[in-house]
Amino acid sequence: MFKHSSQGKAFVGPRYHRYIVCGLGLEIMKVLTLFREMVVDKPSRPDSDQLVLEAFCELNRGTLALKTISKLREITEREVVVIATPFPCTKSLLALPDFSSIGIDDTVRCASLFAESCRRVLAVAGARFLPQPQETVASNQISTLDTFCSNAERLARGPDDNVHKNAAYGTIVLKAVLSF
Repeated sequence: MFKHSSQGKAFVGPRYHRYIVCGLGLEIMKVLTLFREMVVDKPSRPDSDQLVLEAFCELNRGTLALKTISKLREITEREVVVIATPFPCTKSLLALPDFSSIGIDDTVRCASLFAESCRRVLAVAGARFLPQPQETVASNQISTLDTFCSNAERLARGPDDNVHKNAAYGTIVLKAVLSF
């Protein structure tokens, strides 16, 4: 990506209007695993979402996305917009035995806490969080509609890659970024 826009991977120019960071470890599957361990699998669930939110924030602080923002802040004060890794495809998520048993109330709760943790952590880092556009999200709020998973472009990824999406998805995300 940086090859044509920033003189290669080793150099990112400081003069762009806006920087867009996508993925780089900021992803629902990591927090969903933690959510399942902290909430779903526990006989006595936490009374407050605050403990779960703090755990999500801590996990997100250690991502490559945050390290990239830190490096960008060394060269520019321009706006940084962050998009999390796209949610996995619905059929892929439901095929995983550890996640297929999580109820809709819990998936919606997890998605909400994930978005809030992203907003909080990124705000401290001087960046803004752009959630996955709602028209691409399944009703469980933690997966992408399968429509956007067919004919996806996969660059140097294996056949089990379920995070890259197709051109229709990319068009929606690009419109969201431009209007954000």
